[in-house]
Amino acid sequence: MGPADYFYFGSRGLFAETVISRTEGDRTADDLLKLRGLKRYARENGMSWKKFCARSLMFDDNQSVIKTLGANGLTVYNAPIINEQLGA
Repeated sequence: MGPADYFYFGSRGLFAETVISRTEGDRTADDLLKLRGLKRYARENGMSWKKFCARSLMFDDNQSVIKTLGANGLTVYNAPIINEQLGA
């Protein structure tokens, strides 16, 4: 993410302790990038993947991400559907 991304989120009151994003030039498929990044985050924080999944949920608009992370035990909600339900 670049400075404009951080500004966008911050201007909407959205702040994160940790951001998992791709490095410039990385062409890894979105679903694998997020799965690997989240597994690394869990490990670095002394948490098993199973424990991480039990305590976490995610919103995404990419069907491959929803499918892959869901198949790996993480609860993933389809962001556009949730946004519509919330009137966002």
